[in-house]
Amino acid sequence: MSYAGNYADYQAHLATRTAAQPPPSVKKTSQTLARPRPRPARRRKPGVIEQEISHLEAEIATVQTAIEAHDGTDWQRLTELSTQQGTLAAQLESLLEEWEESMAAEGG
Repeated sequence: MSYAGNYADYQAHLATRTAAQPPPSVKKTSQTLARPRPRPARRRKPGVIEQEISHLEAEIATVQTAIEAHDGTDWQRLTELSTQQGTLAAQLESLLEEWEESMAAEGG
């Protein structure tokens, strides 16, 4: 594309073109509309949490027994068991914290 005139003329031409164009419209998306307030987390009853804790403790004991009974020849299986034990322990810790919060909320 060629333009008749010097660079200053070209700059002035561009300025008048952009000034004449309407600004791009901003579409409102669902994110820019009013967002609902986050609901407070619903507390579970301590008894329900205690059942889950009991179940997790039994799973951890089963994995621990499998680790202790392992003969050491299948290191990949031993690694899987150790990873599973760590995951279960982290879940147990989280449940214990939730149980403590639930007990405190009930005033117990």
